[in-house]
Amino acid sequence: MRKIPIAGLGVLLLSAAHAATGDLKHPDWHPDGHLLVSEGSCAGNIGLYLIDTGTGDIRLLFDSEHVDGYPRWFPDGKRIAFHQINDTGVSRLHVAELSEAGTVLETTNVTVGGFDIEPAPSPDGATLAYSTSGQGGQDIALLDLKTGEVTVWETDYPENFPSWRPNGTAVLFHARQSGDVQIYERTLQSSQATRVSIGPGPNIVGHMSADTTQLFFSSERDGDREIYVQQLDNGVVTRLTNRSGRDGYPKISPDGTQLAYHSKIDEEQTVVTVFNLESGERKRFACND
Repeated sequence: MRKIPIAGLGVLLLSAAHAATGDLKHPDWHPDGHLLVSEGSCAGNIGLYLIDTGTGDIRLLFDSEHVDGYPRWFPDGKRIAFHQINDTGVSRLHVAELSEAGTVLETTNVTVGGFDIEPAPSPDGATLAYSTSGQGGQDIALLDLKTGEVTVWETDYPENFPSWRPNGTAVLFHARQSGDVQIYERTLQSSQATRVSIGPGPNIVGHMSADTTQLFFSSERDGDREIYVQQLDNGVVTRLTNRSGRDGYPKISPDGTQLAYHSKIDEEQTVVTVFNLESGERKRFACND
């Protein structure tokens, strides 16, 4: 593994007067349930941003000369995994270590594959699940962060966007089989994949609630990409968004009360939306708030 020190990292606070138009995408909750990390292009290049859902503050956390995207918190709240795509199309996974003040101390390159994307730290923080290039497209891989050992679940069809069952015993992902995209779960013990999502697809990017009773995901079953929740005990599916722009990449908060996702407003802007499932209130966080 190669460590890259990040010296003199500045923090950009975006205000209504100075913010640039751009995108905020792929939000993920800090374990405290108040802070989000997001991929964004508010300052031009694609980097990592922190969103305070209480104050509305948006600040640049990290960017480089490459594309830094799809950030995901480790359970300790002190590290973030993300993928970095360079100008030759090679993508590697990195882990950023944060200071107590919330700035990046250093980043560590943890994979050497040709196209490694969409990291997902395990509930114990010891393993990264991710999507890696394979013969059938993308395969799901597991990286032991202590030993460096990589296990790849090879298939002849593409699998993407892994997430973990909360107890760490299985990985969820979506896969295209026989022309249909659905969400599956594969156990670590048997490597057996079982379909989880119900109903017509494509159904993509599934995340399970902490109590394992609900699956949140995106679907185009009604003609436009919207957010849905499926009750895992009885299979009842409820639509949570209903607008003309695409809504996707949902992530439920640790306490199960708020859902973060991104919403495509137009061709120039995508924003992060936080939906309070108890009150019905929705807040939008945008580069040009």
